[in-house]
Amino acid sequence: MLIEISTEAARKIGGIYTVISSKLPYLQKKYKEDLLLISMLDEKSEIDEKPAGKLKPVFSKLSALGIKCKYGEWSGYGAKVIAIDAREFGERPAAYVDESGRTVNDKQANCIKYKLWKEFKIDSLESSWDFNEAVVWGHAVGILIEELINAKIIASPTLQFHEWLTGAALLHLKSKGISLPTVFTTHATVLGRSLASTGRDVLREAAEKKEGINISESYRYHVEAKHQLEVQTALNADVLTCVSKAVATEVQYILGRKPDVIVWNGVAKPPAVSEERKKRAHFIRDELLRFLESYFQPYYDQSYKDAILTYISGRYEFSNKGFDIYINALGRLNKQLKKVKSEKRIFAFIFAASSTSGPRDEVIHNYLLQNKANHFLRTYTESIYEKYGNTPNAIAVLKAKNKSVGTNLQSMLKGMMKLGSAPAISTHNLNYGNDIILNTCRAAGLNNAKDDRVKIIFYPTYASPMDGVLNMAYYDVLKGTDIGIFPSRYEPYGYTPIESCFAKNISFTTDASGFGLYALENIPQASRMGLKILKVQRRKTQQTVDELARELLALYKMPADRFRQLEQEAAKVINYCTWDKTIWYYFKAYQMAEQKHGNEYSKG
Repeated sequence: MLIEISTEAARKIGGIYTVISSKLPYLQKKYKEDLLLISMLDEKSEIDEKPAGKLKPVFSKLSALGIKCKYGEWSGYGAKVIAIDAREFGERPAAYVDESGRTVNDKQANCIKYKLWKEFKIDSLESSWDFNEAVVWGHAVGILIEELINAKIIASPTLQFHEWLTGAALLHLKSKGISLPTVFTTHATVLGRSLASTGRDVLREAAEKKEGINISESYRYHVEAKHQLEVQTALNADVLTCVSKAVATEVQYILGRKPDVIVWNGVAKPPAVSEERKKRAHFIRDELLRFLESYFQPYYDQSYKDAILTYISGRYEFSNKGFDIYINALGRLNKQLKKVKSEKRIFAFIFAASSTSGPRDEVIHNYLLQNKANHFLRTYTESIYEKYGNTPNAIAVLKAKNKSVGTNLQSMLKGMMKLGSAPAISTHNLNYGNDIILNTCRAAGLNNAKDDRVKIIFYPTYASPMDGVLNMAYYDVLKGTDIGIFPSRYEPYGYTPIESCFAKNISFTTDASGFGLYALENIPQASRMGLKILKVQRRKTQQTVDELARELLALYKMPADRFRQLEQEAAKVINYCTWDKTIWYYFKAYQMAEQKHGNEYSKG
């Protein structure tokens, strides 16, 4: 039996959700009814509740402690899930005996933290709320597993723990002397991410240092509690795994143990391309061009024919995700293209959610007018941008045939709002000043001026069907773009380039990302398949900027038929990354853990 423990099972929070959900069919095929997921319970949980059955006495026992359990199936996946809400449990009164023998009355959360200090020397005196939440939840998970064993509902499961957030569960079982095969997977270390965010080259540092990192660094970045919990979980697991060679180097340096197995991530097998999907991609492309025209048209005319749409997306981690590399390469490219006589434009999106008060008024107003104008035009022509370049040109042709309709459409577009001399870089009103993305764009000469060949659009909210502007899911947006650029300095694995390739985008990643390293080893002639791997390690940033600018210039000048061929080739990259090629790494880790506990676990 396998029990997989994560805060993101049946709960969409971050990238681990993608890992767990996409590999789930392979686990279900292997373990069938002997697969159980344990997750966190809140309003984000995706669980179709089922009768608790034989679990009911255990749930009642935990309920008396303030631990709420919900049993059911993961909506759309059918896997069995127990989700736990331990918030009340953490606030319940409890007591512990301190080092002087004195009984201290406190709430349960602090009692758990004291126990972790006493038994594992985890210093959580200055811990943050999210550490406290994870520790209480993890401890409750440990209690659940303990009670399931005591009630003989489960006998000898292998336990898979994801990330430091689950560490308290593993340590509870260790503390209780419950000996079960345990596998701990770290997708990125807490301290490593913190170091990288300040510009430190963690991979180079890890490769060059002969000794592990000093614990004082965790205090310096105020992540000492999370770091020490992660270290102890790694040291006490039977098998330690990570998701790439990049993380393996980091893990040994940061956590003090060499990973036993690299469990490369994978993706689900893509469905066959249908005519409906092709039509959808064409519709989305037209919608994006319409939005872009509404964004720039009030300020100046330009052609949208043969436009190249690029984007970067990810957490707003400016240095880690390489936003500066993307922006500065585009700035360099913009200067080069000003010397080229061409009407072709590059429209560069930056998708990075930040704090906003909503979309800018003129953006919404102009987009609505543009949509209305294009709705009328579509009754006369299906192809506005490829045939005419922009809406004013299409209206001019229409006016020659039908003067009144053409005049009315021209009057409609005159109602667009114009603020300042050029379109704003951000589509939304930010709730703060001095934004580093905006400042870097301006410093790179990307101001959305009329003579700029590269136009920049900062979209500081999650793309979704209800985001208030494009109103499209992120994965839908990708279908209408051409190039995805992810020049990360720190990326333990990185699904975004794979998702980009699947959307038939020419894609860029780096040799500092887990996927980039995987591609270098496993995808022959990746560059010819529309997957470019930028060199970041042991290199000055300006060199990477120059390389990206050169690559983009070559794509700009590339004949259209070769460009489209590259996009088609990019879609084939996903065939090298499916779970049927990588899931066996997880099975290997489970077998190693089981063998440490004797032959009774080696079956399955």
